[in-house]
Amino acid sequence: MLSRPLLALAGALALVVGTASAAPIATGEMLANSCAGCHGTNGRISNSAFMPLAGMPQEQFVRTMTDFREGRRSSTLMGHVAKGYSDEELKAMAAFFASVKP
Repeated sequence: MLSRPLLALAGALALVVGTASAAPIATGEMLANSCAGCHGTNGRISNSAFMPLAGMPQEQFVRTMTDFREGRRSSTLMGHVAKGYSDEELKAMAAFFASVKP
């Protein structure tokens, strides 16, 4: 039978090992960083060649990205980019961009 200190140590070790293997949950803000190269930091850009994302309504962002992903909207790059995100990730990004003041 394990002594109390050994049992506590084993429990703590199991917790650390279990926690260390879990992937961190990406926030909408973290995911949105991938858009900065073209759409500006936090979706703020003044270059008319790219759509600003800051302040975009959530529904519009999700619909647009889904359309890119499903091939309903043509693009050279965005279709490939959109395929890299799950529905949940798109919703998280949409909530972030909607919260940013243009």
